[in-house]
Amino acid sequence: MRKEYDFSKATPLWHNHSQEWFDEHKAELTPQYDGEWVTVYKSVVIDHDECVSELLRRFYEKTPDTRDVRDVYFGFVGQQDPAVLA
Repeated sequence: MRKEYDFSKATPLWHNHSQEWFDEHKAELTPQYDGEWVTVYKSVVIDHDECVSELLRRFYEKTPDTRDVRDVYFGFVGQQDPAVLA
């Protein structure tokens, strides 16, 4: 029998300050970035786009060495959850 795991109780491997900053400032970001994805790096919005794949593409094109990206966060700004296509 397969046991279900409660991921909400998992301990992260590191603390992401950019995610924390995003969560605390999301309401302030809404007027400017409503309906868009943002890239937050070291508590600063460094890019934004309506298309998350384009945002990720640009980020990883500019950041080929991904070993030092622990403090980056990609978050959606808006009242509704983003539409995700499977």
